[in-house]
Amino acid sequence: MVEKITFLEGVKPNTTKLTLGVGAIIFRHPEETPIAKQEMLLELRADGDIWGIPGGKIEIGESVTEAVLREVKEETNINGKMERLLGIYSHPEEGTIRQYPGDPHSQQVIDIFFLVTALTSDMKKSDESVELKFFRITELPTNIIPTVKNMMHNYRNLNGSREIVIN
Repeated sequence: MVEKITFLEGVKPNTTKLTLGVGAIIFRHPEETPIAKQEMLLELRADGDIWGIPGGKIEIGESVTEAVLREVKEETNINGKMERLLGIYSHPEEGTIRQYPGDPHSQQVIDIFFLVTALTSDMKKSDESVELKFFRITELPTNIIPTVKNMMHNYRNLNGSREIVIN
């Protein structure tokens, strides 16, 4: 078993399971700031030296809205408001095949990303995070989850339009 999250090149036959995940894109001041200067919240994951966004798996009985807002609260202590869907990322060759610590199976995670507005500002990291930090979207760290990197690249290229990316 792996000791930190690992991104795999492809599906392992008979050992890969399918998982639905949600992630929240939270900007510091989205309405007042031009796209190139917007800052988004990232978390340095405790299960690997890699930056991601608040998010996680959808639990049975939850809607995607409930899941993303629960994950935001659990991982950042922020109460959020769902704004809109930004994209769905599922392509196996672009970082959706993962091996998590303590799990004997690899997972193909279908990432569903939403724009979430922070309603509170009392931010605190959880045990799942080493650090929470805002980054300009033009200056994201290099060690970032591949689907988050792709999603932010698409968001910048679409100039923040309401177009939804499905990959």
